[in-house]
Amino acid sequence: PNAQWNDAWGNPLFMAAAVYHAPRYDFDDVNELVPWGPESGGGGGAPPATERVVVSSELHGGRDFLYRKAQNDYGYARAVYLTAGAVGPAADFDLPNSWEEADEQELIQNAWTQILEVTGADMWDETSFNSQPWNGVLSGTRGASTSYIIQPSVIR
Repeated sequence: PNAQWNDAWGNPLFMAAAVYHAPRYDFDDVNELVPWGPESGGGGGAPPATERVVVSSELHGGRDFLYRKAQNDYGYARAVYLTAGAVGPAADFDLPNSWEEADEQELIQNAWTQILEVTGADMWDETSFNSQPWNGVLSGTRGASTSYIIQPSVIR
């Protein structure tokens, strides 16, 4: 219970990580056939029933369009987010002192559900990348439950 990976009440700290990486289009080898000809807005006077392979170099802005757009809009195109949460003194679910690997996914899901619902940290959304909705530690109380979450740290 007094281990450094536990909270003040002896419950485990729950870590979360997320990665943002603006995508690049790359589907040259997919061989997806699309209609091509005068009716489809294609060019070259091809007969209407012709199909051809679409390549990423034909995309508006090229295959790096979204990557460059993120770099321009956000100032970065890659980021790693790290945070930690604690269910606090009372878990809303059965939180044993130890558990089997087979039970881990359900326990972690239950813990994060409680942490997010009790603290209200689910206010974090796609706009929070540049304007974080809270600083430091966010806490909340619901009934006998008090949970905590640390503002995500960003590595760019």
